[in-house]
Amino acid sequence: MKRLALLGVACYLVAVLLGFPAALALRWFAPDALAMQSPEGSVWRGSTQAASYGSYYLGATQWRIQPLSLLRGRLAYRIQAQAPDGLIKGVFAMSPTGTVHVSDLSGVASMQSLASVLPDELPAKMFQGRAQFKLDELQLAEGWPQAAHGQVALVDLVLTTPVEALGSYAMELAGGDGEPIRGSFHDTAGALEIKGTITLNPDRTYALQCTARARPEASDNVKASVGLICPKS
Repeated sequence: MKRLALLGVACYLVAVLLGFPAALALRWFAPDALAMQSPEGSVWRGSTQAASYGSYYLGATQWRIQPLSLLRGRLAYRIQAQAPDGLIKGVFAMSPTGTVHVSDLSGVASMQSLASVLPDELPAKMFQGRAQFKLDELQLAEGWPQAAHGQVALVDLVLTTPVEALGSYAMELAGGDGEPIRGSFHDTAGALEIKGTITLNPDRTYALQCTARARPEASDNVKASVGLICPKS
């Protein structure tokens, strides 16, 4: 009899979760930085016409809970959203410690929009262009990457001050579990021929090692400053 009662309570709680309105959950439980326009559905599955987190804005967004993640002590959702530059989709989870775990992530974002969510230690504000990414794993603690595996392409990168077209680049990211994340990169088009690595350390420091030279079509400014782009070892 006791087991039947417990089963009944469990079924009731699942039913409540399945039907708990997204608008009410947003009002009661969501962080202040999260906002949605006309959310529909439930915390289990739903959609909104537009969403924002802090200063990062999204268009039409859909979500669906990943129930098996609860067994790992995480609340995870598969999310698909219209971004200013295209589509972003992936599985986003948060642990009780506040660490954000992202998997199966793909999408496009402008450098300007990324600058609003990346930590100040990474100089995204200095550039225009767009990032195309496909990441198997991304783990963030207080906004800083703690693990990453996948590919990122920086397309039509432009230095904003002074304005200089720098071209396009591809990067392979790997690392985590207390070890630094290393991104191996090289140019794919543009005025600079460059290759190297950027290392993101768990203590929120980073190091850049690379070699670069200007192609004949590069501007005089790029040719004059190419020696400053990569630090001397």
